Amino acid sequence: MYITGTSTFCDLNWHYFQLSGGTADSWNVAMDCCSGSFALQSPSSTGVYVKATSFTTGGTGTLRAFKNGVSAPIATLPLSICYTSGIYLYGPPYVNPAEYFYLVGGNADSWHLETHSGTLNITYSEPTRASVYASNGGSGTLYAVKNGFFVASINVVGLWRGGGMPSYILVYPNPVNDILTVEIDADAAAEELGLQAAGSQTVLTFDIRLYDGQGNLLQQQKTNGGAVRFNVSTLPDGICYLHVYDGVNKDPAMQSIVVEH
Repeated sequence: MYITGTSTFCDLNWHYFQLSGGTADSWNVAMDCCSGSFALQSPSSTGVYVKATSFTTGGTGTLRAFKNGVSAPIATLPLSICYTSGIYLYGPPYVNPAEYFYLVGGNADSWHLETHSGTLNITYSEPTRASVYASNGGSGTLYAVKNGFFVASINVVGLWRGGGMPSYILVYPNPVNDILTVEIDADAAAEELGLQAAGSQTVLTFDIRLYDGQGNLLQQQKTNGGAVRFNVSTLPDGICYLHVYDGVNKDPAMQSIVVEH
C-alpha cells in the first residue's frame, strides 16, 4: 500500500492524498521538524485532504494512514512546507485596532489573511507591508504572497475593547489559550468615575472575577490598577464570564471570554 499526492506545500490550498492498495481507519500527520503545521479534512478509507497551516519557519512531517487501531501505520508519505530563507514578517504582538506588519528580505505581490476567530481585515497593503484591522478582537495568520506562493507568515491577535468593559479596562487576548490579561488604568478610571474631578484621594480597588457558564467562581484577584493575569490553560474550551467590580458602582462591568485551546 502507498499514498500518492503532492508532498510539498507552498500555499494554503487543500491537497488530496489517496491511499492505493488498501483502506484506512484513520489518518494523521506527525511533525518532524520546525514550527510549521498541517491540518486534515474529510478523511475517508481511501484518502484525506491536507493543507499547510503555518509557513513561519517551514517544516517537514509525515502523513500516516492507520488500520484496525494498530500503532504502526500501513502507509506513509513525507510532507514538507516551503520556506524561503531570509524572508520573514514582523509586527506588534497585538492589533489595536489597526497595525502594520512588515516583510523583511523580499517583496510580496499580494497578501492573504486567514481568520481563525473574531473579525480581522487587511485595510492597506504594498510590497513590503500590510495593515491589519481588528474590529472586535480575534486571531488569525497573515501571509505574504509572491508569484502565487506564500513566502512568510505571522500570527495576528486583535485586542478586544468594549463588550461591556469601560474604556479604562483592556482585556486580551480573546479568544484566549493560556494567559488572560486584564489591564486597568487607575487614573483614567478615577476620572471617569468622577473621583479625580471631585478631588478625592480615594484609592480604587478593583475586584476581578472569572466565572464559568454555570456561574461558578473560577478565579478572583484584586488590584489597585495595572495588569492582572489569569491562567486559563487548564480550563476546558468554552465561554467564561469576566466581572470587574470598581468599588463605586454596585453592578460590575462584564465581558464574555472565549477559552480556545
